[in-house]
Amino acid sequence: PAAIGELKSLTELNLNLCESLVALPDSIGGLAALTILNLGGCHKLVALPKAVGDLKALTVLCLDECSSLTQLPDTIGGLIALKELDSCNCPIAALPDAIGRLGALTELNLRRCPITALPDTIGELGALTKLNL
Repeated sequence: PAAIGELKSLTELNLNLCESLVALPDSIGGLAALTILNLGGCHKLVALPKAVGDLKALTVLCLDECSSLTQLPDTIGGLIALKELDSCNCPIAALPDAIGRLGALTELNLRRCPITALPDTIGELGALTKLNL
């Protein structure tokens, strides 16, 4: 529900295997303290809202097995604290150029994604220590 954005102290949101989840409300961007967002196994999730880029404290974003998620929003570049992005087994064919703005990112998991090329901005991920393709 949209009221989820009112949970200002929430640090972890685990929706793992929430198979009926189709979309997240835009109000998710109001979760200022959120550090972990686990959407793994949400097979019907088709997109992330642009407001996800407002999650400035987010350090872990788990999207593994989101089998209907075909792209990441450009606003993902706003996740300035993000350290781990797991998108394995997602039908994401390309990463947005904004991925290069994730300066804190240390781990990027794109295993079993149909990505044929990485954006040039991948070279801007100076903190990246682990890349799975």
